[in-house]
Amino acid sequence: MNRSISIITPTADREFCLSRLSYYLQRQTFIGDIQWVVTDSGSRKYESLTCGPNLDFSWEYKYLGHITKPHKSFCRNMADALSRVKHNKILVMEDDDWYHPTYVETMFERLNKYQLVGEIPATYYHIKDESYRILPNVDRASMCQMGFTKSVVSIIQHIIKQGSAFVDIQLWKYYSSQFKKQLYNRRLSIGIKGMPGNIGIGIGHRPTDVHRTKDKNFQKLEEWIGKEDTDFYRSIYK
Repeated sequence: MNRSISIITPTADREFCLSRLSYYLQRQTFIGDIQWVVTDSGSRKYESLTCGPNLDFSWEYKYLGHITKPHKSFCRNMADALSRVKHNKILVMEDDDWYHPTYVETMFERLNKYQLVGEIPATYYHIKDESYRILPNVDRASMCQMGFTKSVVSIIQHIIKQGSAFVDIQLWKYYSSQFKKQLYNRRLSIGIKGMPGNIGIGIGHRPTDVHRTKDKNFQKLEEWIGKEDTDFYRSIYK
């Protein structure tokens, strides 16, 4: 079996986050060919990007120029990244999120059976506020917690061309019936909010996004992801 997968990461002014994601990728249990595509529309090009440990797979960095409007920035990054993928199986791994060491391997196996997969419910943790939210989504996955095959790419590109930055909502709501799909209730990824750098466009990033549950000293996060990774998040604003 051809064990290969493409991972795309849209980013903008989040070098700290990108470095952490490279660590999560470095420790993945997946054995095979990984292509990591990073597309950047931030205020400056990284001439020398430090990505944690030396990655033992190829990664491509493409600076697209500065795009000031967040929604247009994300759409441009996504469209460009999708045009560069070379493998049939594709994951969107966002630079400010947490991923379990078995995430890529598990998603790869899921994509052996389905064209569109994702994890539910979306779980977000705001590290600056020490609070979390578990969304009631049972019929769709968030972008940072989904994977798809190349057969889905044309639909995603179509959604982007229509001007929507919330590709995940549009994809699962209007187009997912066209594909063999599956959602999994398993927490191998956590949407992390409040990381240093450019703020994200999704729900949960801003103080006005309410309905979060307070978590004293990151206890719930440690229950989910373990002490070692939680200590990293604890240290950021200490």
